Amino acid sequence: MLDSERVGGHHVEFTVNGRGYWGYTSIPAPQDLCCFDGLRNRPEEQLVTSVAIHEAGHAVAAFYAQIPVASVEITALPACVRCQAPQVSGRNQGLHLGVGTADDTLRMLAAGVEAELLWAEGQGSVSDAERWAIEVGGIDDQGTARDVVDSLQSKGWPELDYRPPGPVPRSWNWPHQRERARSAARCWWGQIEAVANQLVHCRRLDPAEITTVLNSS
Repeated sequence: MLDSERVGGHHVEFTVNGRGYWGYTSIPAPQDLCCFDGLRNRPEEQLVTSVAIHEAGHAVAAFYAQIPVASVEITALPACVRCQAPQVSGRNQGLHLGVGTADDTLRMLAAGVEAELLWAEGQGSVSDAERWAIEVGGIDDQGTARDVVDSLQSKGWPELDYRPPGPVPRSWNWPHQRERARSAARCWWGQIEAVANQLVHCRRLDPAEITTVLNSS
C-alpha cells in the first residue's frame, strides 16, 4: 500500500459486504463516524440527487471522451440502523475501459466525485465531514483507476500517484485528474444536470437513454 505521509493524502480502508476498499481522500476522516451518508446530514431527496449527479458525471465524461457510456442506477437503501440516516447507493453497470485514451479514462473515473462536489458546493457551504464522505464515495473509482494505471506499467507508467501534481503533472497523478475532471464538469454542467434529473426520475438509465438525453440537451 502507498504511504499516506509520502503522498500527502489520507488513507481510507473499509469493507462492505465482504469486499475491501482502499484509497485516499484530500482531508482526514472525521472523528465521529457512524456511516458515510450520515456525515452529510441531508434528507434522502438531496442524497438521491447528489448520487445521480455523481453517476451523470461519469456518463458525460465518457460521452465526451468517446468511451461508450454504461447503464447507471441509483437505489435508496434502508436507513442506517445506528443513526437512522437515509442512505443512497449509485452504480455504474459496466465501465468500458481500454476504449478511450488512458488519460481520458482516468478523467472519466474522477468526474463522479468532482461533479458531486460541485453540486454540494452549489447548495451552500460544505462541511469537511461531507466533503470527506463524498470523496469516499469515489474510492471504488480510485480502485479502477489503479487497475488502469497498473495495466500500463509495461509502457513505463508507475503506480497511481496521489501526491500534489507539481509544475508538470502526469497522467497517472490522481489530484491532477481530479482537477481536469472538475474543470470539465463545469463546462458540461448543463448536460450533467440533464442526465441526473432523468436518473432521479427513472432510477435507472441504459446507454441509449443516456445518449438521447445528451444529444437533446
